[in-house]
Amino acid sequence: MQCIDEYKMSRSASYKAIAELVNQAIPNDGRVVEFGGSNGVIETIFRELGFHGVYEVASNFPVTDIQSLTNYHDETYDVAIIDQVIEHVPDPRKAVRELKRVLKKDGWLIVTAPFLVPVHDNPRNDYWRFTETGLRKLVEGFAEIISGGWGNREFVAHVLWNGFGVKAGDWIGGGHLAKHEDRYSYTVWVFARK
Repeated sequence: MQCIDEYKMSRSASYKAIAELVNQAIPNDGRVVEFGGSNGVIETIFRELGFHGVYEVASNFPVTDIQSLTNYHDETYDVAIIDQVIEHVPDPRKAVRELKRVLKKDGWLIVTAPFLVPVHDNPRNDYWRFTETGLRKLVEGFAEIISGGWGNREFVAHVLWNGFGVKAGDWIGGGHLAKHEDRYSYTVWVFARK
């Protein structure tokens, strides 16, 4: 598999969790849609784990607004992915309703989000930070919910002192990757089955 450690820590840990989900629960011939985020990394994870179905990458906002997926039909996808996008959405509950609508029965919603991460991109459209519990609340009503996160106070302090965008491989070299403290999650994720 492509080396996940080459990505920022805000993504690397969640990509490893996504790989586990794909390996255990995603049909390898399904239909997947990804909204924003990974620049092909998640699709590579799917493909390298044997996925041979249809994988679509939607245009980014403003062409595609996940709060109003009017061009997407009900119950079309086995998986819908939003990777590091939900913090930029003015109405995340509305977005989740729309994403659930386009999922087939038993389809999976994959959401990753930063938590203890500095305000980024355009500060005027970086609205939210979700805890793991907050993401679980956001997807209430799904049949199955799996959540997780990664971070520790040492890494968060490192980011505050040295800046955003540390690559996982650079941090792993210090031996700190395995250590996770729930109270200091740098990144969080939720996987919800409809």
